[in-house]
Amino acid sequence: FAIFAQDCKDIVQRAEVAYKKGHFNDVKEILVDECIRVLPLDIEKEQAYYLLTLSNLYLKDTDEAKKSMLNILHQNPEYICLPESPIIFQKFYNSFKITPFIIFGGKIGFNSSQITSTKLYSLDNIETAKNGSYESKVGLNIQAMLAIQLYKKIDLLAELGFKQFNYVYKNTQFKYSKIEFTEKQSLLELPILLKYNFGNNYNFKRRNKNIWQHFNPYVIGGVSATYLLSSKATIKREDKFFDNTTITLNSSEFNITSMRNPFAFYAIGGIGLDYKKYRGIFSLECRYSYGLSPIIKSAARYTNTDMALGYGYLDNDINFGNLTIMAGYSIPLYRPKQIKEFFADEINIKK
Repeated sequence: FAIFAQDCKDIVQRAEVAYKKGHFNDVKEILVDECIRVLPLDIEKEQAYYLLTLSNLYLKDTDEAKKSMLNILHQNPEYICLPESPIIFQKFYNSFKITPFIIFGGKIGFNSSQITSTKLYSLDNIETAKNGSYESKVGLNIQAMLAIQLYKKIDLLAELGFKQFNYVYKNTQFKYSKIEFTEKQSLLELPILLKYNFGNNYNFKRRNKNIWQHFNPYVIGGVSATYLLSSKATIKREDKFFDNTTITLNSSEFNITSMRNPFAFYAIGGIGLDYKKYRGIFSLECRYSYGLSPIIKSAARYTNTDMALGYGYLDNDINFGNLTIMAGYSIPLYRPKQIKEFFADEINIKK
């Protein structure tokens, strides 16, 4: 081991000396894989493979040059080819595709529901039902995300998330009875989206970016399906009589999952902004989901007699809209490969 350690000592410095003298075969003898693998710093490994790639190119051994270039790109997929690098290296580097084959990450944020009545129901009369109002409450969003690059500026996104819809319905019935119905839904969501990027998260070939080139504005569009995990509700009823006496009833929690359609579908549109920092991408996104299907299961509207007779509540037919704001973080994974054949003979080789 002592001999091996001695052989591997200062290999990058010794290889640089040999390279400057034009002793390219000596560079290959110094920079053996066993020694490169034990280098303590990634930047040293990167420099070692860089010298190996150049030496192999000057020796017109493109197969070995390809191996050492791939070692650079596996070591650091976002490797920046410096403008002062020899032209042969720049040409060779440009023969490789280094865009990500998949991007994975997560998002977390909050949503606000907008409820639209499509048909009204009431135990009093329909005119009374028209006075009812819906108020949104904040719900939680947690998403896992996978994306693939379809084209230079277009990504396909698939997400799987947990989502909460919360809202309050208020109305006054029979001229004396105020009701306040609060519903909390928990759902699984599967959005499928297209993302159009106005910038470029993967333009790391540019060495000196200004601050704005680290940002990528984008728009998204697509559809999503939700599966209802649970729906819980509470009702507060306040009756005020002619003698100004008041009776207040607060219900226990109702499980109304069976009164809701288990699946719902949405059209999605949104805007966002990515910020590329090192290997990761931070994002801030705002999207709107427009409900395409009814939430209420019509056949089950009258099944909960406690809600109807005890508190005077009946579901209207409603659709959900949903405004969501999320922050996210994602990491691209790369699979570097050579996409066009390279011939060293075509270039006037100069160091």
